[in-house]
Amino acid sequence: MKNLHLTKQHWLTLLGGLLTLCLALGAGLWYERQTFVTRGLVELPQAMPHGGVEFGLNVALEQYDAETLTETLEQLDNLRVHHLKQTFYLPAYNEFDWSESERLITAVAKHPALELTVLLNGDPAENFAPPSPEQFAAWAGEFAQRYGDHIDHYIIWDEPNLSTQWGNEAVNPAAYGALLTAAAQTIRAADPSAVIIAAPLAPTTERGPQNLADALYLQRLYEAGVQDAFDVVASKPYGFDTSAADLRTDIDTLNFRRSILLREVLLQNGEAHKAVWAGNWGWNSLPADWSGQPSVWGQTDAQTQIEQTIEALFQARQEWPWMGVMFLEGWEADAPADDARHGFDLAHRPDSLQTLTEALNLFQTTTAAYPGFHPAEPDSVAQTYQGGWEFSPDYGADMSEVPEGQPPDQVTFTFWGTHVGLQVRRANFRA
Repeated sequence: MKNLHLTKQHWLTLLGGLLTLCLALGAGLWYERQTFVTRGLVELPQAMPHGGVEFGLNVALEQYDAETLTETLEQLDNLRVHHLKQTFYLPAYNEFDWSESERLITAVAKHPALELTVLLNGDPAENFAPPSPEQFAAWAGEFAQRYGDHIDHYIIWDEPNLSTQWGNEAVNPAAYGALLTAAAQTIRAADPSAVIIAAPLAPTTERGPQNLADALYLQRLYEAGVQDAFDVVASKPYGFDTSAADLRTDIDTLNFRRSILLREVLLQNGEAHKAVWAGNWGWNSLPADWSGQPSVWGQTDAQTQIEQTIEALFQARQEWPWMGVMFLEGWEADAPADDARHGFDLAHRPDSLQTLTEALNLFQTTTAAYPGFHPAEPDSVAQTYQGGWEFSPDYGADMSEVPEGQPPDQVTFTFWGTHVGLQVRRANFRA
């Protein structure tokens, strides 16, 4: 047997190889960690209609009489909530009660600061069995014809990726796509400026046939070729049992970051310009002595609930320029007393309402531009212009010709973040 004899050169080569291997492993781990932490962030945000985080609230105004409805809307107005989301249901066999929709929409219209987004849904009494696309589209079109002066945003159906929201049948993305397409056509014909939002998809990890994970369902809609029917997609990023600081982003994980999965489906299908809205989100908090139905949305205490809500709202604005209106669940559920949805109710929690009001005041009075694409606007609180600037929606801001010896036009802007970029337009005499 020969003894292995390593020279100094051999040792240096071996050590160099080990060092290279360690560096490669370290770089790989660092990259994996960075990808994990920064998933969902955008390096160079583009112009995105309907993007930019705004606070909204789910309401069920149909449960209130005239006096209570007036009081509720005044309270919401004072809370500085701008966006409200209200559901209307199409009866399977009976005529729709236009007097009720007239009552609710007229009441909201008396508050100019409140903007109503409507969700047009099927019949709960029929387990949301889908009507024919023609029947649903006729109703949706008439809705837009009647209320287009007051309504800009239309959501078509709710949670079609769950069997319980699709007539207890196996979910069918292609069939929902046909319904969505038909409704979008009639709504746009009646209200050309309408914004069509695809159904908020329920967070689920199932792969079918009864229920289908939200990201997989959205991909099936693209495969069905219905992308022109919607301007915005919608998620339901409930927090469940973890806070917004939970960075896991996986189809088998239910948490606040689940919206990222829908954003990635948009990117994969070449639709990075479309925003994601949060149709429902939040944390559930039931009383300690609760004896009703258990919560399927996780559970936390009231103080943690409101703290996590505020944390998530600010975090979304700082990290997700592709997120739009986030409709918190909710003001007051129209549900039996033993329904766990009441764990989301804000209406009768004065401490939570006070904390939320203070947070919204801070959220809405910011003087900084957060990540996103911000056009030049003379009235923006984050932009200050001095001189003879000229503005237009097509070309942004143009500097004026300043006489020699006079100070040039100036602009100052304030932003939150680490990087800033300017989109400039060359003069027409430049190549």
